[in-house]
Amino acid sequence: MTQTETFDGITVKGGQLYATRKGKDYALFIYTPLHQAYSGRYEVPFGDTWPQYNSSFVRQYVPMPVVTSLPSGPTFTTQERTGDNWYGYAQMLCNGWPLYYVENLNQGNKTTQPAMFEPATPNMPSPSGTDEPDVTWPPPVLGP
Repeated sequence: MTQTETFDGITVKGGQLYATRKGKDYALFIYTPLHQAYSGRYEVPFGDTWPQYNSSFVRQYVPMPVVTSLPSGPTFTTQERTGDNWYGYAQMLCNGWPLYYVENLNQGNKTTQPAMFEPATPNMPSPSGTDEPDVTWPPPVLGP
Protein backbone atom coordinates (compact mmCIF):
# COMPACT_ATOMS: atom_id res chain seq x y z
CA MET A 1 0.00 0.00 0.00
CA THR A 2 1.28 3.48 -0.75
CA GLN A 3 0.46 6.75 0.95
CA THR A 4 -1.93 8.55 -1.40
CA GLU A 5 -1.79 12.09 0.01
CA THR A 6 1.48 13.77 0.79
CA PHE A 7 2.26 16.05 3.70
CA ASP A 8 4.16 19.32 3.43
CA GLY A 9 6.31 18.72 6.50
CA ILE A 10 6.54 18.48 10.28
CA THR A 11 6.55 21.49 12.60
CA VAL A 12 6.61 22.20 16.33
CA LYS A 13 3.71 24.18 17.83
CA GLY A 14 3.11 24.63 21.53
CA GLY A 15 5.72 21.98 22.37
CA GLN A 16 4.07 19.28 20.20
CA LEU A 17 4.89 17.89 16.77
CA TYR A 18 2.42 18.46 13.95
CA ALA A 19 2.30 17.40 10.31
CA THR A 20 0.89 19.86 7.79
CA ARG A 21 -1.10 18.91 4.70
CA LYS A 22 -2.98 21.39 2.52
CA GLY A 23 -2.81 24.05 5.23
CA LYS A 24 -4.24 21.79 7.95
CA ASP A 25 -2.23 20.70 11.01
CA TYR A 26 -2.39 17.12 12.24
CA ALA A 27 -1.15 16.38 15.76
CA LEU A 28 1.44 13.59 15.79
CA PHE A 29 1.39 10.78 18.32
CA ILE A 30 3.63 8.02 19.64
CA TYR A 31 2.72 4.53 20.82
CA THR A 32 3.40 4.91 24.55
CA PRO A 33 4.03 1.21 25.46
CA LEU A 34 6.96 1.11 23.02
CA HIS A 35 9.25 2.09 25.90
CA GLN A 36 8.14 -1.00 27.86
CA ALA A 37 8.56 -3.12 24.74
CA TYR A 38 12.21 -2.06 24.51
CA SER A 39 12.77 -2.73 28.21
CA GLY A 40 11.24 -6.20 28.07
CA ARG A 41 12.43 -7.02 24.54
CA TYR A 42 8.85 -7.50 23.35
CA GLU A 43 7.97 -7.26 19.70
CA VAL A 44 5.20 -4.82 18.80
CA PRO A 45 3.39 -6.23 15.76
CA PHE A 46 1.71 -4.10 13.11
CA GLY A 47 -1.89 -3.15 13.85
CA ASP A 48 -3.30 -5.40 11.12
CA THR A 49 -2.39 -8.43 13.26
CA TRP A 50 -3.94 -7.13 16.50
CA PRO A 51 -7.16 -8.74 17.80
CA GLN A 52 -10.27 -7.77 15.86
CA TYR A 53 -11.90 -6.09 18.88
CA ASN A 54 -9.00 -3.59 18.99
CA SER A 55 -8.44 -3.05 15.28
CA SER A 56 -10.68 0.00 14.83
CA PHE A 57 -8.97 1.77 17.73
CA VAL A 58 -5.43 1.15 16.54
CA ARG A 59 -6.23 1.73 12.86
CA GLN A 60 -7.19 5.36 13.51
CA TYR A 61 -3.49 6.02 14.21
CA VAL A 62 -2.03 6.29 10.72
CA PRO A 63 1.76 6.01 10.30
CA MET A 64 3.28 9.37 9.34
CA PRO A 65 4.74 9.07 5.84
CA VAL A 66 8.22 10.36 5.02
CA VAL A 67 8.59 14.12 4.55
CA THR A 68 11.69 16.25 4.02
CA SER A 69 10.67 19.54 5.65
CA LEU A 70 11.57 18.95 9.31
CA PRO A 71 12.28 21.11 12.37
CA SER A 72 15.82 21.31 13.69
CA GLY A 73 16.69 19.67 17.00
CA PRO A 74 15.01 16.25 17.07
CA THR A 75 16.55 13.28 15.27
CA PHE A 76 14.33 12.15 12.41
CA THR A 77 14.77 8.78 10.70
CA THR A 78 12.53 6.40 8.75
CA GLN A 79 11.47 2.76 8.87
CA GLU A 80 10.01 0.58 6.16
CA ARG A 81 6.72 -1.12 7.05
CA THR A 82 7.27 -4.16 4.87
CA GLY A 83 4.59 -6.76 5.54
CA ASP A 84 2.07 -4.26 6.96
CA ASN A 85 -1.21 -4.94 5.15
CA TRP A 86 -2.76 -1.63 6.22
CA TYR A 87 0.05 0.86 5.77
CA GLY A 88 2.93 -0.68 3.85
CA TYR A 89 4.91 2.51 3.20
CA ALA A 90 7.94 4.12 4.85
CA GLN A 91 7.21 5.87 8.15
CA MET A 92 8.83 8.82 9.94
CA LEU A 93 10.43 8.32 13.35
CA CYS A 94 11.40 11.06 15.78
CA ASN A 95 14.07 10.31 18.39
CA GLY A 96 13.44 6.60 17.73
CA TRP A 97 9.63 6.81 18.10
CA PRO A 98 7.42 5.93 15.11
CA LEU A 99 5.04 8.84 14.47
CA TYR A 100 1.28 8.57 13.85
CA TYR A 101 -1.48 11.02 12.99
CA VAL A 102 -5.25 10.79 13.32
CA GLU A 103 -7.11 11.75 10.15
CA ASN A 104 -10.32 13.08 11.70
CA LEU A 105 -9.00 14.83 14.80
CA ASN A 106 -10.25 18.38 14.32
CA GLN A 107 -7.86 21.29 14.70
CA GLY A 108 -8.01 22.77 18.17
CA ASN A 109 -9.31 19.57 19.78
CA LYS A 110 -7.57 18.14 22.80
CA THR A 111 -4.63 16.13 21.50
CA THR A 112 -4.24 13.72 24.38
CA GLN A 113 -5.75 10.39 23.41
CA PRO A 114 -6.89 7.58 25.69
CA ALA A 115 -4.71 4.67 26.67
CA MET A 116 -1.91 3.71 24.33
CA PHE A 117 -1.00 6.86 22.36
CA GLU A 118 0.21 10.28 23.50
CA PRO A 119 1.27 13.48 21.73
CA ALA A 120 4.74 13.49 20.19
CA THR A 121 7.12 16.19 21.40
CA PRO A 122 10.45 17.29 19.96
CA ASN A 123 12.39 16.58 23.17
CA MET A 124 11.01 13.13 24.02
CA PRO A 125 13.80 10.71 24.96
CA SER A 126 14.39 7.63 22.88
CA PRO A 127 12.08 4.70 23.71
CA SER A 128 15.14 2.52 24.24
CA GLY A 129 16.13 4.58 27.28
CA THR A 130 19.33 6.38 28.13
CA ASP A 131 21.44 3.34 28.98
CA GLU A 132 21.08 1.65 25.60
CA PRO A 133 21.65 2.99 22.10
CA ASP A 134 18.86 2.58 19.52
CA VAL A 135 20.95 0.33 17.30
CA THR A 136 21.51 -2.60 19.71
CA TRP A 137 17.94 -3.78 19.60
CA PRO A 138 14.96 -3.16 18.01
CA PRO A 139 13.13 -5.72 16.06
CA PRO A 140 13.06 -5.25 12.27
CA VAL A 141 10.06 -2.90 12.59
CA LEU A 142 8.34 -1.01 15.35
CA GLY A 143 4.54 -1.29 15.19
CA PRO A 144 1.65 -0.87 15.49
